[in-house]
Amino acid sequence: MATYTTAQYIEELEKRKKAIDKAKIIAPCALVAHDAQIMRMTEKGVNGLNRKLVPKYSMKPMYINTRTSSPKAISAVGKTGQTKFKSGKAHKTTYFQAGYREFKAKIGRGMFQLFGQMMRDFATSLQRRGDVWVTGMKQSINADKADNLIKKYGIESFRLTKEEKINYSNCINKQLNNILRGA
Repeated sequence: MATYTTAQYIEELEKRKKAIDKAKIIAPCALVAHDAQIMRMTEKGVNGLNRKLVPKYSMKPMYINTRTSSPKAISAVGKTGQTKFKSGKAHKTTYFQAGYREFKAKIGRGMFQLFGQMMRDFATSLQRRGDVWVTGMKQSINADKADNLIKKYGIESFRLTKEEKINYSNCINKQLNNILRGA
């Protein structure tokens, strides 16, 4: 460590103070926090309180045309478990005893997961407004979908979890410490 006179040390601290640009400190930390939020919402399907979201899908038995309504290939099976009727004609729909909830489980989708256009919109939404970093849906159609999800599951769905907030805070502290140490 270099030795300074008091005046030199104050001058060095002033340089470091000027180096503290909020945007440079906050930007990488906001990006990391946003990425963690996206991972949680797309892969784990949990809300901002880190709880699995309770499905509110119908459990009324139903038939679904899996050729046109399913993102994954599911063979057409009737109520009896057969792929063909007694007449030999193939089924065009699949019977789900537990309704839409069973269908969602079969295709491997969580009850609250961002995917497709909505996920891409949310993933690219992080932007700076003054000294504040904000995120949300940019396209109005996705904003409407997000509003419906918030009504269904609660506003904490799009908020950071306690762990994500702690990681964000630790990132900010690390950035500040590096600047103050002159690194």
